[in-house]
Amino acid sequence: MTEPAVVVQKAYDWALWIIPKVEKFPKSYRFSIGQSLVAASIELLMNLVDATYQALNAGSLAAAVREVNRIRYLARLAKDLRVINIAGHEFAAQAMDQVGRMAGAWLKSTPQTIPQRLVLFHTLAAAREKRVPPRQLPRSRAPQLSFTIHLLPLPPIPPRCSQCSPPRRL
Repeated sequence: MTEPAVVVQKAYDWALWIIPKVEKFPKSYRFSIGQSLVAASIELLMNLVDATYQALNAGSLAAAVREVNRIRYLARLAKDLRVINIAGHEFAAQAMDQVGRMAGAWLKSTPQTIPQRLVLFHTLAAAREKRVPPRQLPRSRAPQLSFTIHLLPLPPIPPRCSQCSPPRRL
């Protein structure tokens, strides 16, 4: 098995550090701030693991960056409420800075667009659903093909034959 990405290992180390800390929070904060911190930390880890094994990972990486920002604010709130000490907040800030920089750089290095054939497929499907008037679709760079969508009305439903029995009702 290959080694996980460094950012995944850092997020794992963060989750391993924060979960025992939250267990020591006062009861009044354990189930609000503490639970949110643990949930955001685990969600961050899962988003990074998902991004490791996906070809189009921009969505998972963007979610991971959002979770990093949520954790930053929750850790700051915990420090301001004196639930964690200054040294703990300093560690949290450094850890989230590292994870945030790595996840952000990874996000910037991934392609943000989906393949053109998927864009065409989704555009056609959306046009069929919305019953939009015929229009030209955006042209791709490679083959300069243009498509026009012509939506035909559905044929009417034929009436029931007089010899057929009516539909059964339950």
